[in-house]
Amino acid sequence: MPYILILILSLGTKSLVEVDVSRSDLPELIACGFELDGYKDGVARGLVDYERIIDLEAYGLDVRVIYEDYRDANRWVYEQPNFGYYHSYTEMHAAIESLARDYSTIARMETIGYSVQNRAIFALKVSDNPDIEEAEPTFIFDGDIHGNEIIAGEVVLAQAKKLCYDYGSDTLITRLVDECESWLIPMDNPDGVVAGTRYNANGVDLNRDFGYQWGATGGSPGPFSQPETKVRRDIYWKNYSLNTVHFHSGTELYIYPWGFTTMATPDSARMEYIAQRYTNYFPVSYGQIARVLYSVYGGSTDYFYGCFGDLAPAVELSYWYAPPQSQIDHICEQNVGGMVELMRISQFGIRGIVTDSITGQPLPARIEVNNTGWQVYADPLVGDYYRFLLSGTYTVTAHANGYYDKTVSGVAVPSNGWTVVNFELVPEDGQHYGAYAVPSCRTRRNPSPSSDIYFTLKCLGTRDNQSLRLNSNGWIVLDMGPTSPIINNTGNDLTVVTTTTGQTYRVYVADTLDGNFVQIGQATQTASFDIDPSGLSEARYVRVNASGSPAIDAVESDMPVGVAEPEVARRIDLKVLQNPSDRIRFQIGGPGIYKVRIYDCQGRVVDHQNLNLKAGKSSVVSRRLPAGVYFLNIEGNNHSRTEKCLVISR
Repeated sequence: MPYILILILSLGTKSLVEVDVSRSDLPELIACGFELDGYKDGVARGLVDYERIIDLEAYGLDVRVIYEDYRDANRWVYEQPNFGYYHSYTEMHAAIESLARDYSTIARMETIGYSVQNRAIFALKVSDNPDIEEAEPTFIFDGDIHGNEIIAGEVVLAQAKKLCYDYGSDTLITRLVDECESWLIPMDNPDGVVAGTRYNANGVDLNRDFGYQWGATGGSPGPFSQPETKVRRDIYWKNYSLNTVHFHSGTELYIYPWGFTTMATPDSARMEYIAQRYTNYFPVSYGQIARVLYSVYGGSTDYFYGCFGDLAPAVELSYWYAPPQSQIDHICEQNVGGMVELMRISQFGIRGIVTDSITGQPLPARIEVNNTGWQVYADPLVGDYYRFLLSGTYTVTAHANGYYDKTVSGVAVPSNGWTVVNFELVPEDGQHYGAYAVPSCRTRRNPSPSSDIYFTLKCLGTRDNQSLRLNSNGWIVLDMGPTSPIINNTGNDLTVVTTTTGQTYRVYVADTLDGNFVQIGQATQTASFDIDPSGLSEARYVRVNASGSPAIDAVESDMPVGVAEPEVARRIDLKVLQNPSDRIRFQIGGPGIYKVRIYDCQGRVVDHQNLNLKAGKSSVVSRRLPAGVYFLNIEGNNHSRTEKCLVISR
C-alpha cells in the first residue's frame, strides 16, 4: 500500500514505522514535532524515535515497526562494494569529473561549496559555452538534500549524461544545450550520503533550513544556518533559474509550491500545466505540497519560488529511499524524459533583456506580469529574464532602482513558443528607491486560504498602498538590490512605509545576508530611520521584526550607490577590460582620487583600493577572485559608477 515518511527529530535511534492515521490528524502530529514527507491512503510510513513508539500506541495508534533503525532500509546498499549499482560520494564525484573532462566543450565541473565535514559540493554546468555567461534560460537539477534518499542523485546524474551523450546527435538535446544553461548538483548533502542519514552532519534537515517562510522545524536554528543551504542559496543568486527541480524519495509524487500554506500560488495553473506534461513521462500523482502532502516551513521549493519566481517543483521518485537496483534505470529513464520536456516547455511565455536607455548596459530588474503570477528577475550581468506563461495576452512591467518603470501592454504569447519583450529603462533623479527582493521571511504561520495579504511581493518596490501583513513575532528581510544599497548619509537614510498605525515593529540593517543585523530603531507607523547606529557606511539588507501586526507597504531609501546616471557615466571614464576574465581588469580615464570597491552577489566587499591617479589612463587589476558575478563600484570627483563583471576559472 502506498504510504509516506514520518520523521521525528530526536537524539535517539529512529525507527521506520507504518501508522494508520487520518489526514485530518496530520497537523496535530506536525505540531507535536513530527516532520512528514508524504501521506496516502490513510497510511503513514516514516521515522520515529524508538522511545516515542510507546507514546504513539498510548494514543491508540497501531504502530507497525519495519526497521528498528531506519538506516537498515538502505543497509544493503552500504554493504555492497562501492554502493553496488548506486554511486558512492567518491564515485559520483568521479562520474561528474569524467563528464567534464570528456565533454569539455559543453561541460564544466565546479566546486560550489563545502559541507559541515568539508566535503566538496560539486556541480556540472552544461552549455555550449560553459565558461561564458550568456543570455539564455538557466535550469538547476539537484538531489540528495536528504542523504538517505540516494535515488535522487542517480536521476540528476542520468540527466547530466543525457545532455552530454546526446549532444550533436539528438536535435532537441542539442538545441537545449546550445540555447540553455543547466546546473546539475547530484549531492546537496554529501555528509548525509556518506553517513546514510536524512540530516547533515549537524543533525539538521536541510529542507527545513531555507529562508522563505522559515519555521524553526527540522532542527534548523535559523534560516540558512547550514553551509549546505548557504551554497544552494548563493549559487542561485549567481545564476537566476527559470526552473529548479528538486529530487527526493519516500513517496511517489510531483509537487509544487506552496508548502507553507494550502492557498494556491498565483502561478498554480501554470505549475499544474508543467506537472501534467512531466507526469506523462513519470506517471505519478501531482499537486500543491500543502494540499497533497502536508505543510512545510523552510522548504527549498517555497524559497526558490517565493524569492525569485522560479517554478521550483519537487519530484518524489519512489516509496523507498533506495529502490532495488533493478528499478534504477527505469526511474532514471522516466524522469530524464520528464526533465527534457520540462526544459522545452518552461521556455514558453516571454523573455527579453533589460538595459539602460542611455548607456545600453544591462540592469538588475524585477519583472512583473500584471495581475498574473509572481515576479521574476533579470540577470544582473547580462540583463536577460524569462517568464513561463500559457498562451494569452499580457501586460508586463519592468522595475529597476534608479529608473522609471516601463509597462508594455498587449503582449501576445503563442501556445508553443515565446514572445520577446525588451526593456530600455530611462534613468530618473530624486526619487525613493524600494526593496528589490525578499531573501528570507517568516510572515505568519498557517495563513488563511482565502487571503493573499501575506504575499511578500506586496512590500517590494516603492509605496503603492499594497501591503504585507506581518503576524506578531513575524519578520521579513528585504534586499535593496545589488547596485543600490542604503548609504549612511547625514540624517535619516531609510523609511519604512506602513498602512497601519499602533502596530509596533523594529528595524535592523546589515551589509551581508549572513552578517549581524543591528537594530536602528522601532516605530508604530510610517517612520524614517538613520542607519548610523549600525556603524555601517552602507547597508544592503533591512530586516523588519513585528511585535504587533504591522502592514508593510515599502522600505525606501535615498541616494543609493551604484546606479549610473547619465552625468555620472560621462564624468567617470570607466572601462572593464577582458570581461569575462580570471580577475577584474578595469581602466579609469582622468586624474583624481578614486575609491574602488568590488562586491559579490551577496553585497559583500571582496576587494577595495584607494587610487591616486595622474592625468591619462591607468589600468588597474584586482586580486584574483573565485569564479562568479561581481559588481565593480568606482567613486571619485563626487560621482559614482558601477559595472558588472564576470570572473571565470583558468
